[in-house]
Amino acid sequence: MSTVSGELVSILRYADVAAVLRNPQISVDDRASQLHQGLVAEGRFSPAYLAQLDDRSFLHRDPPDHSRLRKLARAFTARRVEALRAFIQQQVDQPSTPPRPTAGSSWSSNWPGRCRSK
Repeated sequence: MSTVSGELVSILRYADVAAVLRNPQISVDDRASQLHQGLVAEGRFSPAYLAQLDDRSFLHRDPPDHSRLRKLARAFTARRVEALRAFIQQQVDQPSTPPRPTAGSSWSSNWPGRCRSK
């Protein structure tokens, strides 16, 4: 059963939800809706709200961005992160060498000789 209330549509049956999720004309990205675009045109959103839209979860993005980010996230399992711990710690604990200045540039004498972890 579907209900329509102004601009909002509620879809309740599994088959309907599955069909909507697979429809390329339907978007989970707020910026793609006509309602959202109208509110932006009217100046109803603060600059801070509009700026955070690019920083939101990949769950609120449409393909291909959603698919790309989902594949990336799969690489960071708890087991994989733990396996990288020793390598990352070694990189942090190694003394770093300041980059050599090129012609026309200078480097601060305060370059950290070593990065420390807690």
